Amino acid sequence: LEQNRWGIGNTRPSLTMEQAGEKLFSDLNCKGCHMQNSRGLNVPLAGIYGTERKLSDGRNVTANDDYLRMSIYQPEAMKLSGVDPIMPSFKGIVDEQQMLQLIAYIRTLKAPVVTPKDSSKEEAR
Repeated sequence: LEQNRWGIGNTRPSLTMEQAGEKLFSDLNCKGCHMQNSRGLNVPLAGIYGTERKLSDGRNVTANDDYLRMSIYQPEAMKLSGVDPIMPSFKGIVDEQQMLQLIAYIRTLKAPVVTPKDSSKEEAR
């Protein structure tokens, strides 16, 4: 538990890096473009960490901490192939601690598990 300035325990536990990153992700409205939505601006982040990304200049880069940092601070330097570059820069908005929180959160996002349709059930209909 956190302690206030008088040394008395607070009832609110502090957030983990991942939880703080998730809250910041929501507060900055990153979900609007990086989670499923109806506006067609979806550049999903689930499962992105550690994958290869094809940039518009032909380079392939690994989505690691450096890639995420650059994509957040200088998105124009990491334009994805086939994606309109509409993400604003968060340089001067997101400080170093917040950057570490965002990266920690993005690392936790796992790609959805896709299960093949059971064709025997469909044939039985």
